[in-house]
Order: sequence, then structure tokens, then C-alpha cells
Amino acid sequence: VVILAHPGKLYTTHELEQFRTQGIDGLEVIHPSHDYELQKTLGHYADRHHLLKTGGSDYHGDGEQYHAYFGIVTITSDWVSRLQEAIDRRGGRKSWSPA
Repeated sequence: VVILAHPGKLYTTHELEQFRTQGIDGLEVIHPSHDYELQKTLGHYADRHHLLKTGGSDYHGDGEQYHAYFGIVTITSDWVSRLQEAIDRRGGRKSWSPA
């Protein structure tokens, strides 16, 4: 399952469209660098294009930029269920890769 991480600060709308047409499955909507308005915009974009929505703290260890958000940033159980369903449909398993 391909999720575009923190797209709001890295990509233009045109680039988002390119990623979408190339087959991404979802967007990281909730991210410490995304303010509320950007989260709403990305959430609406994901809904309009039937993309998964995810979120996270971007925590990569002590001393990192977003360490204060570890355990605070949350997403809905519906988002988690939809992500798991997408993983299951592809015969995948839960895993993560430290960036």
C-alpha cells in the first residue's frame, strides 16, 4: 500500500495529481507540519479521489524535530480499518520501515 508522506509541505497540487494518476493509495493527512486548514484540504482531496487517509507524529527517535508529538497525534479507527483492509486485499502484512 503506497501512502504519500506529509504531502502538504512537499508537493504542489499538480504533483499530487501526478502521484494520484500513478497509483498512490493514500495521503498522510495528519502530520505535525500540517495545520488544521491543510489537514482539511488534504482530507477532502483524499475523499474526492477515494484515497486512504493516514497520519502520524513523524517521530524518528529522541532528539528529532517532532519528538514532542510522539503518542499525541491520533487518527480515527475508521482510517486504521480502511488501511488494514487495503493491506489484506493485497495479501500483505503489517510492517514498517524506519525512514
